[in-house]
Amino acid sequence: MNWPELILSALGGGATALAVAVWLFRKWLAHRLSLELETHKSQLVQKSEILKTELSIYAHEQNVGLSRIDAQRSEAILAIWAVLAEWHEVFVDLTAPNQRLDQDLSRALPKYQEWARKLMTVSNALSVEVRNRAILVDQTTYEIIARCGQAVSDVTTDFYAATFEGVVLTAIQDTGSLFERVQLARENLRTSAASNVQEFRSALVHEFRVLMKAEKS
Repeated sequence: MNWPELILSALGGGATALAVAVWLFRKWLAHRLSLELETHKSQLVQKSEILKTELSIYAHEQNVGLSRIDAQRSEAILAIWAVLAEWHEVFVDLTAPNQRLDQDLSRALPKYQEWARKLMTVSNALSVEVRNRAILVDQTTYEIIARCGQAVSDVTTDFYAATFEGVVLTAIQDTGSLFERVQLARENLRTSAASNVQEFRSALVHEFRVLMKAEKS
């Protein structure tokens, strides 16, 4: 016997009893639905709070990750720029007119060789720095950095190959011919750098300033 039948039996049957039973059943059903609805709302609130907490944690982790990447990217930019600036300083020493030094070949050739070797060392360091930091920048930025680095490497290698590569100064007898080669190579280095390196260096400066938010894209 179900719940309405029990009510009918208790009320003694009849239309009135049936109407009362139906009304009571509806009230009971509405009460049950109300309870279930409140339970469902409570569960939704709990799930919503859990989701908000998870989203908040995720957002925080993302912000921390992005901040860390920004810091690492800034460090990478400064590191690459520092090596490029060091190369430029050596380049200026090597290519700047120096009449006093050129008057004494016994001093001039060792000094130019020292600068040439240092230029090669810094150029190689720049290549390593660019490769090591590549993961921190997007492809477009990396290509700009790589083109500048390649231009630096090309003019540096060309100069060294034309002057002191494989040369042992103490074994050179015709220092005058070597000095002439060095002077010609110095001029070629200055010209090549002006036409090649400077263009890529300017593009790199702009890209770095954009990344550092010091200039608009």
